[in-house]
Amino acid sequence: MNPDEGSRPKQSLYRGETVLDESSRSERRKNHRLETDQVISFADLEQDDRSAVAKSLSGGGIGFETVGTQVELGDVLRVTFRIAERRFEVTGKVVWVTATESKSQEVGLEFEGVDPECLRLLEEAT
Repeated sequence: MNPDEGSRPKQSLYRGETVLDESSRSERRKNHRLETDQVISFADLEQDDRSAVAKSLSGGGIGFETVGTQVELGDVLRVTFRIAERRFEVTGKVVWVTATESKSQEVGLEFEGVDPECLRLLEEAT
């Protein structure tokens, strides 16, 4: 390993920021993340549900990947996911979007009002 590699900035997927290392990003997080590959549903508040794959989940939000759907920064979405065999539906605002392939996007959704039971289960899982 090149000794300089550890000091070079890495491009982060979170709001386009640059971080020096993973530990500095995790220190800025308000909530611990649960890594996952769970299939979820999401939609604009008045639209039909679409499928996506969750990548990470916390009490503050969810990161997911979607294919064939255009999601915009600032969109308000409804997401449905499971924790410990319980189904939760939460709304949130899109705070970052990254195009990953020609028709694929990674999306960061910040929750707006979360069921206390959902928060408790997420805390237990992380």
